[in-house]
Amino acid sequence: MLNFGQSIFLGAVQGLTEFIPVSSSGHLIIARSVFNISDANGLSVDAVLQLASALTLLFYFRKDFVALLKYISGCFKTSQTQADISTMGVSPKTLLAILVLGSLVPAIAGVFLESTMETVFRNSEFVVVTLVLGSILFWTAEAHAAFDKPLTAKRGIFVGIFQTLALLPGMSRAGATISGGLLLGLTRETAAKISFFLGFPLLFGSGLKKLLELWQTGILSAIGVELLLGAVVSFLVGLAAIHWMISFLKNHKLNAFAWYRVILAVLIIAFAV
Repeated sequence: MLNFGQSIFLGAVQGLTEFIPVSSSGHLIIARSVFNISDANGLSVDAVLQLASALTLLFYFRKDFVALLKYISGCFKTSQTQADISTMGVSPKTLLAILVLGSLVPAIAGVFLESTMETVFRNSEFVVVTLVLGSILFWTAEAHAAFDKPLTAKRGIFVGIFQTLALLPGMSRAGATISGGLLLGLTRETAAKISFFLGFPLLFGSGLKKLLELWQTGILSAIGVELLLGAVVSFLVGLAAIHWMISFLKNHKLNAFAWYRVILAVLIIAFAV
């Protein structure tokens, strides 16, 4: 079972690494291995911490989500509603299409791969491989980045499909989707924003599902307070991480994160595998 110190630590790791392209799931697996934290119900605990990250996204992009609700409810005229969307420069209709259609493929893949994610994927050796593969993806994206294409529904949906790669611990959802955005010609800042925005449905859905499972099995009553503390830490750290990452990518490439991932893979081979 988790204690308070472990919960705070895992919450901080989740909040920081969910929005920085180094893989939150990979770092949580590594953290448990290095610090001998029990992996019992590990995937469920991680998903609940990711639920906190989803709430971070809801808060950070609250203006966009409010504009979407206004569009869906039809309370405002089209021109007024479209003007509400400013962070990514697209209309509510386009943003809604991106959010829904861009989440379908990774959501379906997640359902079919859930059992594999709980067993085969949750080990340091697998994370080493995906860390390196993710770095190769970053370098490839930066090498072919054009930065001259606007965000459209089609490009946004394709960015969403890149989230499927994040089912592999060590790959990084943020890294995969930002790389996808760069390959499609988006600026780094736009790619980061739409990447983070697209994370909400999957993080919220998977986190809520696992939270209900923990409640139904009675485990939540045993670790509920500790898990809540970790979730609060994840939320607060995540807010700072999102703001920093978007600012960083305005003037910097993904290459630094690619090298970090390679170095981390080497360290895992040397000390943990």
